[in-house]
Amino acid sequence: REHLLCPSTEGCHVIARPWHGPLGDFAVQEFLALYGLFCPDEREICPMGNAMEVEQARVRLRRAVGPVAIKTRLTETTATEIGKRLVTGTLHEILCEGRGEGEVREAIVGLGMEKTNNNLRPHALLLQFPGETSNSTNPLRNYGAKRRKQFLNACIQHTWLDPNGDDETNGCGGRENMETNTIKQRRPHVCVLWSEHRQTFCVTKPVCPEFAIEFVRKCAPPHYDNNTQTNRGYEAAPPTPALAAVIANLAQITEGKVTLDPFCGTCGLLLPALVLGAPTAIGVDVTPLVVGDGSTGNGNRSKSIEIITGNVFSLPARRSDTFKVDAIVCDPPYGLRAPRICVTNAKDELVVDAVAMTSATLGFMDPVFKFAGCANGLAKGGRIVFLQPTHWSKDENESEFAHGDVGSDLARRKLRRENTDLDSDNTQALHPSLKLIGTCAQEFKGMTRRAVVYVKIE
Repeated sequence: REHLLCPSTEGCHVIARPWHGPLGDFAVQEFLALYGLFCPDEREICPMGNAMEVEQARVRLRRAVGPVAIKTRLTETTATEIGKRLVTGTLHEILCEGRGEGEVREAIVGLGMEKTNNNLRPHALLLQFPGETSNSTNPLRNYGAKRRKQFLNACIQHTWLDPNGDDETNGCGGRENMETNTIKQRRPHVCVLWSEHRQTFCVTKPVCPEFAIEFVRKCAPPHYDNNTQTNRGYEAAPPTPALAAVIANLAQITEGKVTLDPFCGTCGLLLPALVLGAPTAIGVDVTPLVVGDGSTGNGNRSKSIEIITGNVFSLPARRSDTFKVDAIVCDPPYGLRAPRICVTNAKDELVVDAVAMTSATLGFMDPVFKFAGCANGLAKGGRIVFLQPTHWSKDENESEFAHGDVGSDLARRKLRRENTDLDSDNTQALHPSLKLIGTCAQEFKGMTRRAVVYVKIE
């Protein structure tokens, strides 16, 4: 069947993702990474079209404008594998379509489907996206909540989706059903949404969104509390579970692969590797601070993280010439809150602007690139994913950021966020065995940083 990639901003608690806003720019790159992982024979084919179409899709998902079309048809197995791990977007399978409520209702009836999932009627939703502009051709763009609900009811009336045809509750269950580590029997979902590309209302089925949310939960370290995240002074804080899961997907980590974090800190970026089935992961840091016991958030203590105390400028030699790591993920020190340790073991001064922060980060990544390029470093085809600050504004505080892009350097900030800097990259010239795949931005408070993805080609 055909599929759509949607921003996960709307829907019930099974579909909507609270982390979509700051990570919306990751959706396209994350989907492409997972597509390449589960369709290795089709890596040369871009399932979203040419470079211009990919960039347009990236903008739509970043701004939550609406769904984008997957131009390559996905098998059910491939779609399921991608849907189970896709964090920053939701993959939807198109069931049928129509131009108005009458056509949509006829199309739903024409599917000839009955209740599924042990005769549970699907939870029907009408998806609207907050970034939709006045230029949209969506007939419902100016409708209020009451009118949209009437439209949805008209679409599903007297069909197998009609909640008035039975005595079941109209919903999918409370949030308490999502708090366990085991997927229970839940009501399936069917969505109605406007596709700008097709100029029709599509009736879709979200592909395994509950598994992706559970994947993120398992990536949280023990006793993780998102509401008490602080990073004051020299205190180390783990990355958010959503960001850690996304970086694991960008790095194409799978079961059995060995992952290295040369700036491991709390080891938060290594936990997804264990969740995905890796027997172990390797963390290097001058002063490592493991959250919990280095096991996965679901209490699996049979898989642990091997901690090596050391400096990234003198990465320890591997166990043998044949031992290699399959992926490198890291968040290098920025020098924003605490001094970094140089090759001489002296401490850097705190950075004063984004230019110094970016330059220093690349300086810290240089020995990582050299290690990856050596014979017993990164395996061929392995990926490096690291976070790099691209903008820092002292003029933007938390209250200002809540209202969007504001501040004295708004123009510079937007340019830094949206520019991938592919043409200005010189890493490949210095390390010819590495190839830049792409970048995607994360924006929060007064800072913008991006995830940079490289692959070893020889």
